[in-house]
Amino acid sequence: MALGQRDASVLRRFEEFCALEGLRVDRALEGSDVIEAFLTIGCSTLRAHSRGTYRSTLRRLGGAPPTTRGFPASLAPAPYGEADLAALWSRANHQTSRTRIANATVALAGQRDYLFRPNASVRDTKNLVGEIAASLGGDADDVTLSSGRCRSTFLCRHLAADTPLHELCALAGLIGVESLLRYARHVASAPQTKAALRARAARH
Repeated sequence: MALGQRDASVLRRFEEFCALEGLRVDRALEGSDVIEAFLTIGCSTLRAHSRGTYRSTLRRLGGAPPTTRGFPASLAPAPYGEADLAALWSRANHQTSRTRIANATVALAGQRDYLFRPNASVRDTKNLVGEIAASLGGDADDVTLSSGRCRSTFLCRHLAADTPLHELCALAGLIGVESLLRYARHVASAPQTKAALRARAARH
């Protein structure tokens, strides 16, 4: 049975850990103690909710019943407010070359006045906004253009506008409406639990 992309990625990392420890992967998957050691030693740089995802994935692949232990989603970067947007537009329009102005405008324009729209232009790098932000001139105290806050602004505005969640996930490249929870925490009108997100998605 072919594994999904996320399952394959988690299993590959677990296999590398087992190879270093001299363990058989099939037997290691059957033991929760090995999985916990992997999470502690091999995944120490991951956030708690990511380790929780790894744990549930490995336990499922090993045939163990799901654990009832949960981890809260980490909060997404704060979306830009209207004052931030105004400052960013001002900064974009005061760049020292037409190329910089054009690049900043691509990052800021999008459709329906959203700060950032995935696939808004042809990209030469994985992080279009990061590349543009690094090239912008400005004072140290200026609002910083960042890909994380751009993405958060895009998603939070769609959540506030009640965009169908499956459609929003497709636009953002997310797997499962539950992935929107860390962004929904910034939107008072948005569902605040995974169950509520699934219920809202089912209504559309």
